[in-house]
Amino acid sequence: MDMTICFTQGNKLDKFCMILSGSKSTEWAPLVLAASAVDCLPTADLDISEILRSVAQLFDPTPSIIKTDFPHRLRLTTDQPVHSRMRRYSPEETQTLREHVQELYKAGYARPSTPHYSANPLIVLKADGTPRVVINFRPLNKVTIRDEYPLPRIDIILNQLFGCRFYLKLDVLKAFYQIPLHANSVEADKS
Repeated sequence: MDMTICFTQGNKLDKFCMILSGSKSTEWAPLVLAASAVDCLPTADLDISEILRSVAQLFDPTPSIIKTDFPHRLRLTTDQPVHSRMRRYSPEETQTLREHVQELYKAGYARPSTPHYSANPLIVLKADGTPRVVINFRPLNKVTIRDEYPLPRIDIILNQLFGCRFYLKLDVLKAFYQIPLHANSVEADKS
């Protein structure tokens, strides 16, 4: 992963780069620290590069599950398990799937199970030609009660950014796997 963060200290523009060996660059989704978040940073002789180096493990290419008191809870409209008929895979696709499952198991994202629910994995090619394993959760999504939260307004966010000293843009690597499921929801997601 290649990450570049530009920041200003006084009139000086500085750049912090982190390149993790053996990983490819990725598209960065924007994450902005608003002015109120900067208040928690030390003010005397602020050196952002030292702060970023102290949290370098957060950019590990094999992130762990986030520790949170608020695991995600799947709420379904039915007690009937959802099954998708498995599709055929080429030998290359089968090998890719095996490697992916081993990677998930090794990282602690997967464990052996006998699921009551199933969903088809698919293999799509990224822009660089490498395979990405995705899961077709559309059948499960059809019976999932959606969480309805209003999205933040862009004009309010832009107003909060006025006068900010630091702007960062980051990508959460494998974000889907970093959000823990509530114990009551694990059964529905064991596909």
